[in-house]
Amino acid sequence: MAVSTGGGWAMSSNDGPDAFGSTREVTMSAKRQRGMTLIGVVLVLAIIGLALLVAIRLVPVYIEAYSIASVMADIESESRLSGNDRNQLRETFGRRLQVNDIESVGPRDVEFREVAGGLEMFVEYEVRVDLLGNLDLVASFRRDAVIRN
Repeated sequence: MAVSTGGGWAMSSNDGPDAFGSTREVTMSAKRQRGMTLIGVVLVLAIIGLALLVAIRLVPVYIEAYSIASVMADIESESRLSGNDRNQLRETFGRRLQVNDIESVGPRDVEFREVAGGLEMFVEYEVRVDLLGNLDLVASFRRDAVIRN
């Protein structure tokens, strides 16, 4: 006896033997199964968790890098600092880092180079943060400002 199952037809096992003399049930259930297996769900959750962990570790690093760039831009735009000597610029940079609670860079990390029309002040640094076990994330930055004479 053939029965409608909503999405297809199924034969129940009490219909009697088929053409080959055996009784079997034909269903569409295999075609209707959808979704992920438990292993698939675990893998997706692990990938999402790792991405979230990386974001949690790197966001503070980039916020601090933005603060350093802001300090450099302020020093570059401040007219009273033009023509100052390197020690005074280094001291000003150090005070502003302290006010912004920046710990990955200090005044000793600032370097200077003579350029046409002024003095280039730059800082190159790396920040290393623990990720998981013996794995670290490393971010490299270079920020600069030109102090006009």
